[in-house]
Amino acid sequence: SQADAENNAGAVGDGSYPDMTTLYARVEDPTTGCASIAEVLLTVLEAPDPEIQFEGSPNNFTVCEDEAFDLNVVLTAGLPPYTYMWTLPDGSTGSGNPYAVAGAVPANHQGTWVVTVTDAGGCTGTDNISVTVDPAPPNNSCADAIAVTGGASGNNICANDGGGCGTNSESAVYFTYT
Repeated sequence: SQADAENNAGAVGDGSYPDMTTLYARVEDPTTGCASIAEVLLTVLEAPDPEIQFEGSPNNFTVCEDEAFDLNVVLTAGLPPYTYMWTLPDGSTGSGNPYAVAGAVPANHQGTWVVTVTDAGGCTGTDNISVTVDPAPPNNSCADAIAVTGGASGNNICANDGGGCGTNSESAVYFTYT
């Protein structure tokens, strides 16, 4: 209270104080003994409450190997601007929002992703999401593929579309006979 501050009694100690609490602080010069009372309005900042989303959903998800994906963080609290620090399943780190992955790699991207958001007030919040990366099928070679115009046999078909395999820059198309 103000009276406690004026009488140098009832020091503010550890504890919990609700938002918009008025505190009184006694500031005293030890040499002269002169003192003054300062009124401080305590404003409690709400920490960021991040939620990682993939395609608008906070649920864990599965992507295919080499598939591109973005992780977006949605915030409902905190004081902008925000910084975003990501910890990937392989232990590497990144920053920004959204976090874009050009092509999923099981060794790097499968597992738990964690984001820590820091707001302008220095408050932090964290969230995580699990990503499963399904490996690409093993028949990803054009070595024994046939041309699209040549009929269908074998496990691969290559289309001459400027892709990266075969002598004619074909791209592999994967399929399974059922």
